[in-house]
Amino acid sequence: MISTGLSLLALSLEVNVTRTNSLFTAPRASMRYCGFRPSVTSSPPERIASTDSEARAWSPQKAFEKNNIIPAEAKLELSLRYPNEETREKVLASVERIVRAEATASGAEREPEIRTDHTLPATINDEHATARVTAALQRALGEAAVIDPGMFTGSEDVSWFARDAGVPLVFWFWGGIDPTRFAEAVAAGRLGEDIPTNHSPFFAPEIHPTIEVGVTALSAAAREFLA
Repeated sequence: MISTGLSLLALSLEVNVTRTNSLFTAPRASMRYCGFRPSVTSSPPERIASTDSEARAWSPQKAFEKNNIIPAEAKLELSLRYPNEETREKVLASVERIVRAEATASGAEREPEIRTDHTLPATINDEHATARVTAALQRALGEAAVIDPGMFTGSEDVSWFARDAGVPLVFWFWGGIDPTRFAEAVAAGRLGEDIPTNHSPFFAPEIHPTIEVGVTALSAAAREFLA
């Protein structure tokens, strides 16, 4: 299955927050993506803006090195995803407001340090080029094998190359999971639990026909523009 469309991947931003304090207070349950837990954890995606379901944050957090030592600082790393620049500004403002308010409420002795480590723009395919590539993929793999999945909250640095070079971009996905296994997971309502994504340590795509489909798709797209 090949997935391609016009607006594929969201903008992303990684923010590193360090809070220094002689005391440690537990985060509020309603704000677990901006609290500091006494361990290394990875929180599930959180909705940042209630009006925009595509604004999300992943938050590895680190505070205690040992259970009987109060840490001098607590660190929170946010991986933020959002669909446009307007939501980006709202997300950043919300993060800063909440973090500073939590630090003040906890009696922090210093202002928290908020640092942006890196950011990526949205990955938006060129409309004309996408139409050509989609047609080429459909001819090579069959119309039923090519779909438009809509926007994902992932992000890619490939958009920088297209912007800097001033060339059209067409970015697509293709499946690598055994169809029977995938169908069973969907039927059981366990897609998220049973099918690892490509950022999971358990991700192991089927070698065949994944390689063949990928080569066929790339060759078809190249021939569309080079023939």
